[in-house]
Amino acid sequence: MEMTKEERFGIACEKVIGKHARQNDRVGTLGEKTLHAVLKHYLEPDAEKHEIKCGSYFADVLNEDGIFEIQTRNFGKLRPKLDYFLEFSDVTIVHPIPKLKYVCWVNGETGEIAEKRKSPKKGNLCDLYREMVGLKNYIGHPRLHFLFLELELVEYKLLDGWSKDKKKGSTKIDRIPSALLGEIRLSAKEDFRMMIPEGLPERFMTKDFKKKAHASDKGASAGISLLKNLGFIRQVGKEGRAYLYEVVNSDENCRAE
Repeated sequence: MEMTKEERFGIACEKVIGKHARQNDRVGTLGEKTLHAVLKHYLEPDAEKHEIKCGSYFADVLNEDGIFEIQTRNFGKLRPKLDYFLEFSDVTIVHPIPKLKYVCWVNGETGEIAEKRKSPKKGNLCDLYREMVGLKNYIGHPRLHFLFLELELVEYKLLDGWSKDKKKGSTKIDRIPSALLGEIRLSAKEDFRMMIPEGLPERFMTKDFKKKAHASDKGASAGISLLKNLGFIRQVGKEGRAYLYEVVNSDENCRAE
């Protein structure tokens, strides 16, 4: 019987992390690349197909399905690679979304690890506006695909921040995944309609977009820029000094194309 995606992900976690790491025996020794390594083994169990040189670049994974690039942040830095890779191969950008996250605080002086606490924040596609806007002109390329992996993970952070409780501005030690909760695959331009926040008024301002997307000011601005560039929203006027927008339905997009 063929393994499920969830089972394959569990095997990748076991291979990279091991039983002792999940019991906190090796926290901090796996380095910043733990999550990256797990994702590589999930996408391609054969390590011989990892870190393959292509021209002057290295692909995280290269197999019969094309090139996979795992990017946890700074999507815009991929542009030079994409310009080269897309000339000859399908490319899938893979990004983890912490759908269920626990946080463990680590005392740097004693090494003591506090009991993990569930984070109230649940990751979603709207969190990616500032990343995706850096690739807005690549979206819809026939060889470019996105794979967002919804994960359960534990984030270990050092109590070294600037606030009184030493949590704000703290250092992230590691992120250790434990389960795959879902996958979101986006390829065709129209797939990215999923990034429109739910519940927007018929005509909305940036503040409305920000509220529905649960975004920061910069995140909301990036989201509007991204969705305008894709033709999914348009500016329709002003209310005072604020711009008004509306969602362009899919039928109008089809007629325009």
